Order: sequence, then C-alpha cells, then structure tokens
Amino acid sequence: MPKKLVGDPVSLYADDVVIVMRDLSQLKLITELIQQCGKYMGLTHNLQKTVMFSQTLQGDTQLHGVPIMSEPVKYLGAYLGDSSAAENKNFEHIVVKFKQIAKRWRECKLTIPARITVLKCMILSVAIHILSTTHNSSEQLQILQKMCNDFVWHGQN
Repeated sequence: MPKKLVGDPVSLYADDVVIVMRDLSQLKLITELIQQCGKYMGLTHNLQKTVMFSQTLQGDTQLHGVPIMSEPVKYLGAYLGDSSAAENKNFEHIVVKFKQIAKRWRECKLTIPARITVLKCMILSVAIHILSTTHNSSEQLQILQKMCNDFVWHGQN
C-alpha cells in the first residue's frame, strides 16, 4: 500500500467499507486499489453503491465516477456525512426507536426492576452502537437520560 495512504482511518464490515481521506488526490488511487484487489479476489467494486462526502467540493456532483453526496447516508445503522445533519438524524433515529419500544412495554404493568431490564436489554441496546460511534451533544444525552428516567420511574416513554 502506498505510504501516503497509511494512517487514514478505514472501517470494514462484511462488504461495507468507509475510508476517510485527508487528501482528495488519493481518491483515484484508492478506487484503482479497490478494483485491483477485487480482481485478485474475484469481486467487483459496485460504483452504484459508492458515495463520497466532501467539505471542500461544493457544487460538484462526482469525482472519478464517485458521486459526492450532500445529505447523510446510513452506514451500519448510523448516518454519516455533514456532522450536524448526521448528528440530528442519528439522534432522531434513537428517539423514534426508544419511543416505539417503550410504548409497547409501557402498556404492561411492570415493576421498576423489570422496567430497568427492558431499558437495558431492549431499548438502550438499539442506541448503543450509534451512541458509541457518533458524536452526540450534551443536550441530546440529557434528553435521552430524561427519557430513560421517565420510563423507569413513571413507566412513560
């Protein structure tokens, strides 16, 4: 691998890859490397499923055949892209899931220990991945904490 690519973050999961580049000149080299690796392994790089975000390329629609996105896209359950838009979408997703699951369990007459178990096993498990892989403001975390407290102590969502 070329020396100038070493040190840039890469996330691999099954057939999904995220590559963070500090220098856009690397894009052509990276796409060539992906195609060469694919040929070696008998795989094909699907450009239709490939997107890029850029803070410096405003108004462009693609670079080296890779579309430049302005809206966040979902990768392994978390939205990536513009930090504030992605942050808001991720938090909205957590709140919606929290309310859906809590609503079902709120109808049951659960004890406080049972509500804590539901909170830990069913509700927060949905949010753990997104909360651990994305930035969240202290205000958002306070809202989530209040939702947890209300569910446990009052059976509300």
